[in-house]
Amino acid sequence: MTHGEAAHERGTHNMFTGYRPSPALTYPSFGSVVSHEFGPRENLPPYVCLPKLPASDAGAGYLGSAYGPFTLGSDPASDNFTVRDLSLPGGVDTGRFSTRQKLRDIVGRHFQKMEDNSNLEAMDEFYARAYDLVGSARARAAFDITAEPAHVRDQYGRNQAGQRMLLARRLVGAGVRFIEVKHDGWDHHKALADEMSEVAPVFDQAFATLITDLEQRGMLDSTLVVVATEFGRKPAFDGDGRSHHPVCFSTVLAGGGTKAGFVYGKSDDMGYYVDENAVSVGAFHASIAFAAGMEIEKPAMSPSGRPMSVGDGEKPILELFA
Repeated sequence: MTHGEAAHERGTHNMFTGYRPSPALTYPSFGSVVSHEFGPRENLPPYVCLPKLPASDAGAGYLGSAYGPFTLGSDPASDNFTVRDLSLPGGVDTGRFSTRQKLRDIVGRHFQKMEDNSNLEAMDEFYARAYDLVGSARARAAFDITAEPAHVRDQYGRNQAGQRMLLARRLVGAGVRFIEVKHDGWDHHKALADEMSEVAPVFDQAFATLITDLEQRGMLDSTLVVVATEFGRKPAFDGDGRSHHPVCFSTVLAGGGTKAGFVYGKSDDMGYYVDENAVSVGAFHASIAFAAGMEIEKPAMSPSGRPMSVGDGEKPILELFA
């Protein structure tokens, strides 16, 4: 892959949204686009971030809060893991909850009569989904990682990477459409051997187990697993170690109809520049959208009336797919 954003914030925005940052418009993340296009299934949120929003760029942008991600509030690797917003708060029984819901509906209708506002409609949809979620036994069961056998949790790894990926598999199986799993700590410039020994083994174990688990359950062909960062590292050391390098870096796609064991693109001998089949961020997004069955060229209107499309109008790389 290649792009031109060497700063963390701009590179992150680019990879989450498929667009270069703009001061004039807040673009939606791919997960929010999926939420907007496909909606929820089985009273489950269509877009979940594990365990929290990894960056502001992972939000709904101009699409509005109704299409933002559901976040957990705690980490599935913790001993006291609980998911907020799946049950009523202390002191609120079902009768009181129903009264609050009716009051909010009355207030909402009042303001809608006063002003026709798309933000109000978005919030109404947000609350409707929240009501469904609180009352859903299926949702509570999907997020209950303690229901997994101990040996399965051990296979993934009793750490953040392992338990987050295991919970992601549970949510996919329950019907969640798009899941963002955060596994950070890769900003290594120096002391690479020591730093990589901390983060790489736990990721490798969890990722390999996830792919194997999905395949054994017959879910891999219908689930696209994506591993991506905002950019790579220069192949050579300078005074600051290995600096940020968006010019040439790698991503991984597994399942979802992609070819197994297939490499697309090639770097030069130093790994510095793309030598063959460069992949832009837009084409990357379009390829994921293709795997999801999304209408890639279908325009969505921004608040300013500008038609937007997945991947900024670029085409999917069909060679990736079997």
